[in-house]
Amino acid sequence: MPVPASRLVIDLESSTAAASFFLAWEILITLDDEVELIWSKPGHSWIKWAFLLARYALGEC
Repeated sequence: MPVPASRLVIDLESSTAAASFFLAWEILITLDDEVELIWSKPGHSWIKWAFLLARYALGEC
């Protein structure tokens, strides 16, 4: 039995909202560790930029 397109849209929107909330929650609860361990690294540290790229730039795709 086929699922109506409107139901699929509702499910997609709900899933997107839940994933966005989870991402925001995870960022907020780990921000203090991130500031301590990543932001304090020197600007030329490759691990700092790799982390920030993976966490924020690639997460938006």
